[in-house]
Amino acid sequence: MLYKLIDGQDIYELNPELLAIPEFKLTDRQMKFVCLVSDRRSPLKSLPEKSRREKAALICGWKMEGNRLDKNARNLCDGKVESVERAIEKYREYQFDENQETLDTLVSQINEIKDFLKSDKSEHLLSNGKIVLDKNGDEIKVIDPKTLKLASDLGEKLPGLVEAKQKLETLLQISVEQKPEITTFSSADIPGEYFEEGGQDSLPSIELYHQSKQKQSE
Repeated sequence: MLYKLIDGQDIYELNPELLAIPEFKLTDRQMKFVCLVSDRRSPLKSLPEKSRREKAALICGWKMEGNRLDKNARNLCDGKVESVERAIEKYREYQFDENQETLDTLVSQINEIKDFLKSDKSEHLLSNGKIVLDKNGDEIKVIDPKTLKLASDLGEKLPGLVEAKQKLETLLQISVEQKPEITTFSSADIPGEYFEEGGQDSLPSIELYHQSKQKQSE
């Protein structure tokens, strides 16, 4: 995650730098929602957009009305809260990476196709606006040939999308692994004798560090 999120703790206390960005001046739970929905490393990143929003709303404290989210949460998930949508757009703008954007698009397409292929594609057979029943009184359902054709086409397309996703994931992983390693140091890296009387004040820490490394190699 780009920012730290801890259940029960205010996101602005954990990440005060958020207040420097006008679009991020939301309520605590709205900003947590923005992070969970938008961050490329969000624990919800593998979910389709709609499911990710709904799950994020529940995690952030919005309530249910029966078997669905309450009205405020539904407006949030449907993109009707302008301030939150501006924050999501800004958050994604700061994280933009062309390869990652392509990967996110592929993941979204794959999830949508899977959801469609698993869905019930049958419809009630109608006559004069009424559902047709069989001789036993059961409702008759049929599948529209166009829907069947679409399912067939998407099923053929899916393996290619999955392969493209896997190749791009490998490419992104290689890119991360090839980033140069940055050497850092602190006072813990400098032997104690360099902090004896007069030593710490006479030379800057970086010089002390290099001297200690040179002495170790002699």
